[in-house]
Amino acid sequence: AAQASVDYAHPSGWSAGTSVINVDDRFVENGSVEWDVYGGYNGTAGPLGWSAMVYWYKYPGARIAATNTSFDYGELSAGVSWKSLYARYNYTISHDFFGIQDARGTGYLDVGADHPLTHTLTLNLHAGDGHVAGSGNGIWDWRDLKAGLTRRFEGGWVAAVNVTRAFGASNVYERYTTGVPRPDGRVAVSNVARSAVVFSLTRKF
Repeated sequence: AAQASVDYAHPSGWSAGTSVINVDDRFVENGSVEWDVYGGYNGTAGPLGWSAMVYWYKYPGARIAATNTSFDYGELSAGVSWKSLYARYNYTISHDFFGIQDARGTGYLDVGADHPLTHTLTLNLHAGDGHVAGSGNGIWDWRDLKAGLTRRFEGGWVAAVNVTRAFGASNVYERYTTGVPRPDGRVAVSNVARSAVVFSLTRKF
């Protein structure tokens, strides 16, 4: 995947930004791009920090044909941090959530730590718990874990490696599909909850 972002942070604590990343049309039906727009406020008082943000995720042209549901959705996010520890909660404000209908009120709790080991190396730990709102939507609930390292280099380069794993409330993530066929005509199915090693390389300008 390739991602590009533009962010602006005012000294007062207000910030705004946007990012674009490519997506797989086999699992985001008729989609090729995810476009995110976000903004909010971050504050600090010594080792204590807090944030209040709003996010909107848009997938141009992407729609689940079987239900005529868009993948677009919006969230409010509130977070606190103390030294290297953090916790934040995201709350879905849109009617639907990533193609799931009637899911306003979906919540995701993200807790973790970004602990510096040296002045260039950081240990990243994360645990998440997601509950999808709406009648019958509980089959989409999930939990996920991540552990990894981030290394900063000169010139604005940052490299990271993470091990991830998700656990669904049902088996829908073990055989996830939107019914979109591959070029050979077979329906694309994947275990999106399986353990994975993710490498990333970013540069800030």
